[in-house]
Amino acid sequence: MSHAVTTGYRNTFDMPKSDVDQKELVIRRGRVDSLDIYEVKENELLTLERGSTRGEVFNFAVALVSAGLTLLVALLTAKFPTDLATAVAVAVTLALLVLGLFFAISWYRTKDEAREVLNEIRSRVPHEVSASTVSGRLPPGLNEAESS
Repeated sequence: MSHAVTTGYRNTFDMPKSDVDQKELVIRRGRVDSLDIYEVKENELLTLERGSTRGEVFNFAVALVSAGLTLLVALLTAKFPTDLATAVAVAVTLALLVLGLFFAISWYRTKDEAREVLNEIRSRVPHEVSASTVSGRLPPGLNEAESS
């Protein structure tokens, strides 16, 4: 399909400058059975944008416990040349394991704010199917002026 046919002009020289700069927009639509639209408050958007720190806390816990267990295996299998080296290894191992345990407990007790916000947003739309939604009619209380 040529541009002259779609715009009604013989060629691009006859068209106003604003029509030449615009490209043809193609819209393809596949019909769906239903469409749920969720209204979101700004503070909810900020919470979702910020995300959850829960995953980072879990990563710290895994890393610290892994390092602590690695040093524990080294303590149990290796012979250290001095008592000072053994004491340092024991102290570092205990510190890593205690910190890892702290982060693991913190991760377990922390609520996932982003998930809670998403669940709150989703709960605003009822999941029941009524005759008005199936037939495409507006729900009671809405008229044509309010829907546009």
